[in-house]
Amino acid sequence: MTDDIPSTPGDPAAPPGETDAPRRARARPAGRSAARLAAYAYKKELVLKTAASLFFRNGYTGTKVSDIADALGVTPPFIYYHFASKLELLTAICAQTSVMSADLAESALAPTDDDVLTRFRSFVREMSLRVIEEREFLSILFVEGKHLPPEIYERLRADRQRFARALHELLEEGRRAGVFRYEDASIANQTVTGMVTWPFNWFHPDGPESPEVVASRLETLVLAALGVPFEVASGAWGGPSRPPAGPAPNETLDDSAQENMLAASKT
Repeated sequence: MTDDIPSTPGDPAAPPGETDAPRRARARPAGRSAARLAAYAYKKELVLKTAASLFFRNGYTGTKVSDIADALGVTPPFIYYHFASKLELLTAICAQTSVMSADLAESALAPTDDDVLTRFRSFVREMSLRVIEEREFLSILFVEGKHLPPEIYERLRADRQRFARALHELLEEGRRAGVFRYEDASIANQTVTGMVTWPFNWFHPDGPESPEVVASRLETLVLAALGVPFEVASGAWGGPSRPPAGPAPNETLDDSAQENMLAASKT
């Protein structure tokens, strides 16, 4: 990548001796065309993803803004053009996953022609895929969130509460409809949350299953945990939401699942 934002005299990348100090972001040119705005958004996202990869590998305190610039093949002013400080980068990384999770849960509550089971399936599948895709972001939120100032942490906590409330309403809608069966709403909420977010810790891209396959299996597991019959949870039943009573399928830990677990254990 070329650094198309040159530095100016008297405008260093950061104060001497502190390459990661906060600084005032440069004023953005007014009246940008749609193409320039799209290019700016693309570059900003690239900076964010590169910073996330370095924070994930080296830790927040072990990464300098100059390291991010080197990884992109640009100079530090390019980074500061998009983010005012390293802390602002960390904030954006942590906020991306918390906002995404809350938005997905709330969107599943939006009135549509789909029944609650269909909307919940879509939520679990999309949430699982996003967690897998952004697993480095989520890991940074858990590990490096301690570096965030209290006011930022409170914003993230508000997003987590928004997620929990939306998921609770979705689960209760399913229980009232007779689709979900569970005894304790709080335990059900925490169980679903853990099942759809924990792949950030164990999914490995070198495993035998693609993110899509893993998301599909998680969808089945989550629904089964909520009392949905296996034939419905897995999509094998093509009839109404409750199939005829019968023996539960004999499930074993197949070779691909064992290989996935083995790959994750080596990370």
